[in-house]
Amino acid sequence: RREVAPFSDDDVALAESFAAQAVIAVENVKQFKALQARTDEVQALNENLESRVATQVDELERLGRLKRFLSPQVADAVLSSGNDKLLASHRALIATLFCDMRGFTAFCETAEPEEAIEVLQVYHQEMGALIVEYGAGVDHRSGDGIMVIFNDPLPCDSPAEDAVKLALAMRERMAGLCADWRKLGHRLGFGVGISLGYATVGVVGSSGRFDYTASGTAVNLAARLCDQASDGEILLSPRAHKAVEDAAVVEPAGELTLKGIQAPVAVARVIRLKNAEAAAVRA
Repeated sequence: RREVAPFSDDDVALAESFAAQAVIAVENVKQFKALQARTDEVQALNENLESRVATQVDELERLGRLKRFLSPQVADAVLSSGNDKLLASHRALIATLFCDMRGFTAFCETAEPEEAIEVLQVYHQEMGALIVEYGAGVDHRSGDGIMVIFNDPLPCDSPAEDAVKLALAMRERMAGLCADWRKLGHRLGFGVGISLGYATVGVVGSSGRFDYTASGTAVNLAARLCDQASDGEILLSPRAHKAVEDAAVVEPAGELTLKGIQAPVAVARVIRLKNAEAAAVRA
């Protein structure tokens, strides 16, 4: 305008209309930017969620594989550590426990298959629960035979003592089971062999089938002691005996000539834990 004069009502209305449109445009831009930021945030969250889900699925798959040959708590510990090197082949000082039922082969020859399977199922269910309760690292089962390892892949302070505690709990539980089975005419017993020594431990196998296991003279010795144990006996190798002499009441069981072991072995028999004996005296 070249002349200074008051704005007309139409001019004011037009200016107000432009101002209102500008406010709306500014507000739309703000909302668009807020929506864009929220969209980016949601997208980032989705990407993070997808990554976490993929990681958890991978962990569940690894956990499932580990639980095929490790106890649940050990599998969880290995997975949480993120260190698969724990499972690589290595030498370790371990306590090895072998146990099986006395008279099971003869029982299977005369029992109905359904009876044999039922006995075996109850046996493994009860022994498996004790193995987990007493924190064993690994257990393998074949028929009525069970092998348990202490001090690998996770360390423990007293592997031989822990093995003896498990063996005593197993013996006590099996005494009740065998008494029930005798009422059905099944004459079964239970024996245990325990050794302490160095062995080669790690994952062995091929694609689709892997096992975490131990091999060596100490492992063979525990197996041979189990073979020699009578019903209710828990036999110890010399080194295992030495390791538990302050914790358990034991007695000599003589020298045994064992298959695969060159020299005769001085064997000890576990009676009870010393703290259990002291508690009985106080009572």
